[in-house]
Amino acid sequence: MNVMDVLAAHGLAGKSVALPKDLKESIETMWEVNGLDTGSTTVFPEVDDDNSFYMTYSQKWTKKFSPNDGSVVWTVPLNFVVTSTCIGQDGFYYVFGETKCLKINRTTGAQTEIVFSFSYPFSIGQGTVDKSGDIYVGGTYNSKEIIAKLSPTGSMVWRHEIGTAYSISYYGIIFFESHIYSHQGGAVYKLTSNGSLVWVNSNISLRSVIPDPLDAKCLLSVSSPIGSSFVYVIRVDVSGSSDPVIKNRQEIPTSDDSRAGRMPRLRVIKDAVYAAVGSYGFKLRLSDLYLFGLYRDSTAPLKGVLSDSTFYSLPAKGLRRVKFSYKIL
Repeated sequence: MNVMDVLAAHGLAGKSVALPKDLKESIETMWEVNGLDTGSTTVFPEVDDDNSFYMTYSQKWTKKFSPNDGSVVWTVPLNFVVTSTCIGQDGFYYVFGETKCLKINRTTGAQTEIVFSFSYPFSIGQGTVDKSGDIYVGGTYNSKEIIAKLSPTGSMVWRHEIGTAYSISYYGIIFFESHIYSHQGGAVYKLTSNGSLVWVNSNISLRSVIPDPLDAKCLLSVSSPIGSSFVYVIRVDVSGSSDPVIKNRQEIPTSDDSRAGRMPRLRVIKDAVYAAVGSYGFKLRLSDLYLFGLYRDSTAPLKGVLSDSTFYSLPAKGLRRVKFSYKIL
């Protein structure tokens, strides 16, 4: 089929492309699950490499959903306040509380409770896990804000104090190329695997941070620095011993504040980066982060991207999988 003939058939003869004003977005609901007992607690979503969806509600439960029809694969009840979740590099799903975490087998739902074995007061705000099962966290200890490494059984290996604790927020943490990067409060901290501070930077933020498949020195992240009213997707070289270097940066047009409990999600699919930020979805060219796709679900926030570029969204007490497409008017 000749694309010029298609455009001509839709009244666009002589054009080589269809402009945004010539297109109409459509949203197809592939399936929807309703009636979930979520209460009013904060949701923590994760998408697996096989597109399975993990949804955790603090003090309620954590569930794994099938991408095929939204059926529940397993459920683990929770009786503690959840501060963060992650899919560890060791292959397990982790649910973090302030003083313990659950290590969950992603296939069976079998869980191991890891109680952090050090003196109170200690509180974890976010965590991640490396291939060996070592745990890296941002939190507070003895009224000090810290980044710490814990053993797979929960004992403290080291801690690095970064200041006096106050009402602080946690935005993202990743173990990458033998270093730990933690965004907490108003800055991103880079530490070696033995706890030595490399640099501190307040000009970037790491929300939904993932490795860059095109450059082993770089991370891809949604960035909304403290004091900025803009949201960006960035490629940042973090390999140096001094400040990180932003290689590409693309502003994304959203009024949804990624700080307000709407943590964004990133996924690389072939030659594109997909971002889910609030009720918006974005498609960017991987090579230079040029924005060339914009989607919106006006009825629910988007919480994850699947490998076929469909999205998970979260209506009230529900979960659905949606597909965006454009039709020529």
